[in-house]
Amino acid sequence: MTYVNKVADFYVARFAGVRMLSAEDYTMIAEWEKQNIPVAIVLRSINDVYYSYTSDGIEIKTIGECDETVRNIFRDWLEIKSP
Repeated sequence: MTYVNKVADFYVARFAGVRMLSAEDYTMIAEWEKQNIPVAIVLRSINDVYYSYTSDGIEIKTIGECDETVRNIFRDWLEIKSP
């Protein structure tokens, strides 16, 4: 399974109201892959967004709404990883 497929499948499974992703969503995922953001970080970020949005009663509409969380967690991961 490819990076894009793993992320797309996880996102669709997590957000029950989402049936399919848009071209922009796939572009966002491909951008994360190009930036070498580990898939585990992306999946964790999607999970974090899911729990924060659902606890607030907010409906998420695009995977782009996870971008800030992905970048923040990736930045933190890089800081921990670097001596």
